[in-house]
Amino acid sequence: MVRDQKVNAIIPVRQGSKGVPGKNLLKIQGLTLLERTIRMAQECKSVDQIVVSTDSLECAEIAERLGSCPKKCA
Repeated sequence: MVRDQKVNAIIPVRQGSKGVPGKNLLKIQGLTLLERTIRMAQECKSVDQIVVSTDSLECAEIAERLGSCPKKCA
């Protein structure tokens, strides 16, 4: 919370990538880029809710497993 207002962290995650395909699911030291991003947001004391917006079922499953609220986009 910041100034008595709830803070939402929105993490947009696309399935495809022009530069590095599948980069959000690449593992570095055992964690995907998405997992690292969600965990960093979880460590932020001012964030009340984490929402992952994605077109990827696999990314949505990771977000749900880590306790964030996935929003599947068409």
